Amino acid sequence: MSHQTDPFLQSYRGYFRNLLKWHELDALWERLRSDSEKAWYIYAVGEFPPETKATPSQLQRFIDEVDQLLHKEHDEDYCGIVYVDNSE
Repeated sequence: MSHQTDPFLQSYRGYFRNLLKWHELDALWERLRSDSEKAWYIYAVGEFPPETKATPSQLQRFIDEVDQLLHKEHDEDYCGIVYVDNSE
């Protein structure tokens, strides 16, 4: 697939906003968990962009692992390190 038509890269080049507060991140996780049957691209910094959408179980595992890592590594009273194209 060319980079011009790659759906992930097309979305990735859009507008992103960060989630400043931990409760905003918790709300995002809950929305994604409740909507995990839809296909989602998941991506962590330092990894190659995904070529395929995640399965529901991959998404659930990703959320659990990333949430734990973020709370451990970013020991602040604010989040501000997660970016989304649409938090709704």
